Amino acid sequence: MGTSSFMRVAEYKSPIRVVAGVLWTSRQTHQRRSRERARVIEELRGRIEQLGRGLARQDQELAELRGQRAQLRIENQQLRQRPVVLPEDPPLPRHQFGARMISLCVNLARVIGLRPSVACLEIVFEWLGVTVKLPDRTSVRLWMIRVGVAALEEPVEVA
Repeated sequence: MGTSSFMRVAEYKSPIRVVAGVLWTSRQTHQRRSRERARVIEELRGRIEQLGRGLARQDQELAELRGQRAQLRIENQQLRQRPVVLPEDPPLPRHQFGARMISLCVNLARVIGLRPSVACLEIVFEWLGVTVKLPDRTSVRLWMIRVGVAALEEPVEVA
């Protein structure tokens, strides 16, 4: 076991110069592979640093987004606690309702009918938590008749 390298060289059948050449080539191959691996390791370290910076940036963005989400939740809670306020709609002369309510009722009645329009308004205003006086179906019917009469009285353009 304690044989020297020189003694082992004597065991080879090839000449020493050939053995030395093979060993030299092997050494060069190992050095080349070592340099390639060192280059790959440096590239991977650079990539790790780049990904680390990206991760830190995304963590910062995530923290900002969480802060924004918390702020939006607070605003949402405040909005939910605020009562619903309908737009200003003063009653027309000799009427109990304003132009906006009349328009809303007539347009709903045109699409879904007289009774369903009033029921729909009741459901929506109850859901909103708004207490407001609503017209009955006969009022909506009279408004629709007036709209029809006004449309008939308009002059017709002849082309």
